[in-house]
Amino acid sequence: SLRLYPPLPVISRKAVKDTTLGSVRVPKGMKVLVPAWKLQKDSRNYSNPEEFDPERFSADRKSSIPKGAYLPFGEGPRLCIGMKFATTAIKIAIVTMMLNYELSCPSHVDGLKPHVTSTLFLFPENGLVEVKFSPLAE
Repeated sequence: SLRLYPPLPVISRKAVKDTTLGSVRVPKGMKVLVPAWKLQKDSRNYSNPEEFDPERFSADRKSSIPKGAYLPFGEGPRLCIGMKFATTAIKIAIVTMMLNYELSCPSHVDGLKPHVTSTLFLFPENGLVEVKFSPLAE
């Protein structure tokens, strides 16, 4: 889901030296905006880009993803320092929830696809994503 809904839809960088990207000259000091949300939904980078398919990141398939096409935590020396903590914490949270609850979408919610609005960060349109937690029988 970080590919479909990255927390930062646009990443800002500053050129540290004069360079050329394709046919565009980028002088040292110029700020560049990298549209992570667009890169991660581009059909040149992913087949069926709007489809949630966790298997595309499996060991035998992830090598087909072009470098720089998946940027939920940024890339290179400015990579988010909280990446390892965040991914470990979310794995623990998911396992804990799955062991103790059945998760479902409340009947009044329109499907599971969030309606997103964009500012600096991506947020659900109404401010939250509703999930129904039903305790599993012991």
